[in-house]
Amino acid sequence: MPLKRLENSLAERTPPVILVLGDAGLLVDRAVKLIEASVLPLCGIAAFNHAAFRFSEPGVINALGVSRTLPMMADFRLVVVRDLEAADATVLEAFWEYANDPVDGTVLVLAGEKFTGGKKGQKNW
Repeated sequence: MPLKRLENSLAERTPPVILVLGDAGLLVDRAVKLIEASVLPLCGIAAFNHAAFRFSEPGVINALGVSRTLPMMADFRLVVVRDLEAADATVLEAFWEYANDPVDGTVLVLAGEKFTGGKKGQKNW
């Protein structure tokens, strides 16, 4: 989706989960920054309602706990998780479960270049 179309889409409504994938890292970063610029004004005090994680970090699963926390003194909480290509199957499964029943008031952004290749007997994301 072109960035202008993403911007127009965000102006209409803010989805609870946004997946940004692409092999051009610069464009992925621009899309995430566009989403942040659109959602952060709705987050009140960013220190309370904006969190950033990387799938390459050992504690990335904590992003789900933050995503399930209601926003503090604001309409929305924004949680951005980058480096999707570094996620393992167990973590992806947990995020998939969250995406099937997201929390109202949280915008979860998952960004990266691609899904990791599935191993034998696992889902091929």
